[in-house]
Amino acid sequence: MRNPSNISVTNANYKLNRNGHPLIFNHVRPLSSLNKLMLNGTPVASLFNYRRGQTLASDAIFRFPVLLLVLKGSYRIKIDGTIYKILENQMALIHRNIDFHYDQGSYLKQNECQYIHFYIQDDLLKEFIALSKMKLIAAECELALTVNGTNHLVRKYTETIISYFKPNQTIEDNLLRLKMLELLYTLTYSDENILQQLLKAKSIVRTTLSRTVEDNLMKSLSLSEIASLSGRSLSSFKREFHSIYKMPPSQWIRQKRLEKAKELVSGTSMSMGEITSVLGFQNLSHFSRVFKTYFGLSPTEFKNA
Repeated sequence: MRNPSNISVTNANYKLNRNGHPLIFNHVRPLSSLNKLMLNGTPVASLFNYRRGQTLASDAIFRFPVLLLVLKGSYRIKIDGTIYKILENQMALIHRNIDFHYDQGSYLKQNECQYIHFYIQDDLLKEFIALSKMKLIAAECELALTVNGTNHLVRKYTETIISYFKPNQTIEDNLLRLKMLELLYTLTYSDENILQQLLKAKSIVRTTLSRTVEDNLMKSLSLSEIASLSGRSLSSFKREFHSIYKMPPSQWIRQKRLEKAKELVSGTSMSMGEITSVLGFQNLSHFSRVFKTYFGLSPTEFKNA
């Protein structure tokens, strides 16, 4: 994975792994200040242009709910094995703390794909709710992603917001905040259900702890990140985990990774470096050290035994 200094993602919107690397990578070349809008130092919108022949594949976890608007082409996203396709002039709401994958290059037929991410910050949504005085309908969050069509009002709004993505242009925070509030008003005027979906997206999806742990076992995620994906605080996650597995999560995860490492060392031709990477160990020396502590032999010694 590339160094975060070469990829224009920020802690405010993108989770980092334990090494400080963003979980989004290989995006449409490094993003620059020309195609993202910042409000009080935090990105609130990003404009992406992708042409056929480029590689666009990423895994991502957003800290905020994300509204995705597809302006040209189409966009494919995979969440928990389900593939969603968002077409031109459609929009999708992606819930916070959802681990998802998209791979445009493997299927793209059109010549160009253009889309915008709007990151819906909590304080902005709260301000809008207070200003609009809308009655809210409490509802449980069921889907990680919802897809809606856009009407002429939403499309006119996107035409105006695109003009803000210009080189050497400084947008005042107050103006940009009003523009983001305008987006929420436009969406709600188009369909009041969209606001309810936004509120659902604002909530954290609580998933089965066992499923979350096992799905992410081989990824280089910290306990805090796994707890967040499960919709729990770190303390609640540790407490519930111990009640199920009768040991601390870090110990259980380490054991499972080492058992898998043993299988790969003895039963495959993978190099030690590849195994280290696949199983999410920090580096080769760390992998060798914990492997020898657990099995009594280094990975090389075990393979040659």
